[in-house]
Amino acid sequence: MNRAAAFSLILLWIFASRAFAQANPVDLPANSYAFDFYEHGPYRSEVVRPSNFFGYEPGEFLTTFALYESLLREYGDRSDRLRIFQLGKTPEHRTIYLLAISSPANLAHLDQIKGQLAKLADPRKPNTGDPEDLIRTTPIVVWLSYSIHGNESAAFEAGIQVLYQLLASDDRAITKALDRAIVLINPCQNPDGHERFATWYNAHGDGRPEHYAYEHEEPWSIDGRLNHNFFDLNRDLISISQPESQIATRAFLEWHPQVLADHHGQAKEYFFPPPALPINPNLPSETTTKWVEIFGQANAAAFDQYGWPYFVREMFDLFYPGYWDTWSSLHGATGMTYETDGGGQLGYRWYRDDGTVLTLRDGITKHFTASLATVLTAAANRESRLRDYRDFFASFIKGAQRRFYLIPNTTPPATAELCALLQRQGIEVGRTTREMSIEKGKDRYGHDFSNKTIPAGSYVVDSAQPYGRMAATLLEFETAEDPEFLTRQEKHRRANERKGTEESKEDFEFYDVTSWSLPLAMGVETYSTNEPIQADIVEPIDNRQIAADASPGEGKNRSDQTRLPDGVAYVFEANSPQSMRLAVYLIQSGYRVDTSNEMFRASGQNYPRGSFILRKERNPTNLSQILGRLSAQYGVTVRSVASALSDDHDPGIGSERIFPLKIPKVAVLAGEPGNQTSYGLLRFLLGQEYGIDLVAVPLSNLTKDVLQHLNVLILPNGEASEYKKAIDDQRLDYLRGWVHEGGVLICIGGAGEFAANEETKLSSSRILGAAERAADEEKSGASPDKSTEEATKKQKDSGQKKIAPDRKPLEVPGAIVRAHVNHDHFLTIGYEDDDLPLLVRGNAFFERTNTGANVLTFDGAELKISGFFWEGNTEELLHGTSALIDEPIDKGRVILFDCEPGFRMIWTSSIRLLLNAIVYGPSQPIKEDE
Repeated sequence: MNRAAAFSLILLWIFASRAFAQANPVDLPANSYAFDFYEHGPYRSEVVRPSNFFGYEPGEFLTTFALYESLLREYGDRSDRLRIFQLGKTPEHRTIYLLAISSPANLAHLDQIKGQLAKLADPRKPNTGDPEDLIRTTPIVVWLSYSIHGNESAAFEAGIQVLYQLLASDDRAITKALDRAIVLINPCQNPDGHERFATWYNAHGDGRPEHYAYEHEEPWSIDGRLNHNFFDLNRDLISISQPESQIATRAFLEWHPQVLADHHGQAKEYFFPPPALPINPNLPSETTTKWVEIFGQANAAAFDQYGWPYFVREMFDLFYPGYWDTWSSLHGATGMTYETDGGGQLGYRWYRDDGTVLTLRDGITKHFTASLATVLTAAANRESRLRDYRDFFASFIKGAQRRFYLIPNTTPPATAELCALLQRQGIEVGRTTREMSIEKGKDRYGHDFSNKTIPAGSYVVDSAQPYGRMAATLLEFETAEDPEFLTRQEKHRRANERKGTEESKEDFEFYDVTSWSLPLAMGVETYSTNEPIQADIVEPIDNRQIAADASPGEGKNRSDQTRLPDGVAYVFEANSPQSMRLAVYLIQSGYRVDTSNEMFRASGQNYPRGSFILRKERNPTNLSQILGRLSAQYGVTVRSVASALSDDHDPGIGSERIFPLKIPKVAVLAGEPGNQTSYGLLRFLLGQEYGIDLVAVPLSNLTKDVLQHLNVLILPNGEASEYKKAIDDQRLDYLRGWVHEGGVLICIGGAGEFAANEETKLSSSRILGAAERAADEEKSGASPDKSTEEATKKQKDSGQKKIAPDRKPLEVPGAIVRAHVNHDHFLTIGYEDDDLPLLVRGNAFFERTNTGANVLTFDGAELKISGFFWEGNTEELLHGTSALIDEPIDKGRVILFDCEPGFRMIWTSSIRLLLNAIVYGPSQPIKEDE
């Protein structure tokens, strides 16, 4: 069927069932109650309407996930168009479902259809036959996903109505579509967040449209947008760190959908594709544009019939691969984001700016309409879309030339973890069986090299594979943005610079970070080349082999040793995530563990700084058996020290340099003013990934008495201004006193910005630009505050070159920057390279401290590695600032992180910095003059 015929089918369906909006007074909903969800019949009587089953109409109440499951069981027993798949469990033990809806004939052959789609997705497969035969006989697969953000309630409710229509309606357009298509519905990708929000809102929602009504103020701890771990699941598709993401991506790779629509809210008006720029350059431009326009035009035709406003080509781009639309597009689908108005924190009813009322039902009707239009359009264009789907893979495999070599020599666990992640993305990974050489290519920093030797056992990723586009996106050092988009941002910048201080500024259009290269983020030595792979020295490896490399305690490197040789002490290096997990377990279990900030020597072996020592006399008598078992369990090499006497000039393990590690008693601030995702990352990373015993504490409970039970307190990223308002003088005095007595205060992002304010008296560092602001205030006749006065004086006293008042840092939208590593500080234990790539966001950069240690600094000729910098602004102003500061204060210390360690579980190379602060920080020896 051609495109014109497809649109005619959709319009026929609309005209046959539409209910036109009636004119209403401004204080009533504009048109939601004029819309009839049940005019697409006739309907099958055996399939109950949701409103009859629930006892309320769409938009009158939020359906809980538990109630939805009871409806699903009813439909499973009644409908021959439905197959229900239980994919797995959420952290709160709720089931994640995938629903397959199609004609009974298609449902009877699901395994065969999945096999046919797998052949289309991999042209290399033998005996695939004529692809045109497959295209003529295979249904198209449409994936509809709802409520990945649990408080985007209109999406969840719309999914219920779409399910009913597809199961119960015998409307000719729908039955014909189900003959040609399999519709996969993920009814709620975030059941935990949805249930949290729905339960709260049902208890407090009164349908008041006033913005100040309590029902529109979703509490911090309730926030249903995020999952149980407080992760944003629609930004998790790079690291795939969360159970919900792992479950859904596995199902996607199994089913090979050609179309995906991810339903969200709340925009001011409805959004559907075409998307805004930038578009990921690894997508085929022509066919990507073709299909988002086809679906966009179909949605526009449906919406225009009701007079509903919408927008396209603005705000929501198709660039960052951590979103479901971009991720699915890079895996072959036409991936689309749909954003509705109504519902969520806006509740049942909400006053628009023009005084009209927006309702939850409004949002449901629009998602419902867009979903059905998407299904009908996909079915009408089945053959054409399947043909382009096959070409998506075939064209790239034929033309791909990039090969990536990942070298495990320096960081074996990180390299194996990266390869395991690639396999979770559906990407094939091989391994070299012997040494080979590459004449030319690029390293992970984008620098050219020549005559590089690749050692045996290195991992290989050839982009000439079905998901090679995704492989290139994740492994290349930079993903280019559209020149048109970048030119427009520079135009906005120039326009803003011409405006007065009180004029409204033009918004920049960066929606998310502009760089995410996994070799840089995970600290893996990587080389890429266009040279052909020497096939005779590369063997494919499966996920079990890589899993064994990533977790040696569970794989081939696991030792059968249950007892270590007797000695006076036992030592293991702090050189891997496994060793840090083992150290945390031992310290928290009460074993006496020592360390040193310097290298030491024992039993003929040099041990790097930070290595862990367990003395026999200060631990249980069966220590050798315990460490033998734990060495095997964690995959960590533990060595026995036969004598405390060193065979060199080293003082040995009895040296004054050796000091005991205290048990970390860790708290993380929960609640405002911290950011939920920063809090969730800390809780997940430290508690679940590394086994650190930490307690979440609200600000109201951080009293002097409570602080005495802690030796580490972490303040998550958050707005510095909100921290300043929330932490009053008394609580700030408590924190200062606690630090003076030995506490370690770790401040991340905006919390660090708050600590760098002169009035907090927590650091001698200041935020770059304070002096320029002071100059502006002096020029305007205003009195500068203490912090800007102090910054101006500091700048003059240090002889720094004064920067012009108009040269303030502009926001960096997430770029990778080279930081210089101070190897003389305990926070950098485990880091051997002189440079560490960091993800920089925002414009709050730390000036160097003159009383503490500048642990990571932005120095050198080339700061930018990849991503977007403002020319003549970012690099110049960032240069010479600090990314990580340690500020000793009497017996304790304040540690300031400018860049969030472990960001989205992508930036795993920076996690060690945070672990060092927690494990080593509370025990650092105090100098006599301190």
